[in-house]
Amino acid sequence: MLPQNKLEELEKEYNVLKERIIDTSEMQDRRGYQKLSKRFNQLQEIMDVYKRITSLENSIIENKQFIKEEKNKELIELAQEEIKETEEELEKDYLLMQDLLAPKD
Repeated sequence: MLPQNKLEELEKEYNVLKERIIDTSEMQDRRGYQKLSKRFNQLQEIMDVYKRITSLENSIIENKQFIKEEKNKELIELAQEEIKETEEELEKDYLLMQDLLAPKD
């Protein structure tokens, strides 16, 4: 599972940097701005994957709920297939997130 606390902290940092990166006064210090920009880009990739994971998890929950309530066997089979495909995508994104969150040398 994902380290929720760490992701929440990174999301806060991302939101702060998103404001700072458009602040023209930050651009006066080239080196500082390059560091800021680099960190922002790293966090943006993490946030994109995090949003995709959240969306996939929600899709699985919705499809499972649909299966519980649905009577049509064909629709249930379609929902089960979608869950399977979504879980495969989710697993790939979990691995990607682990890589993105791993300490860099």
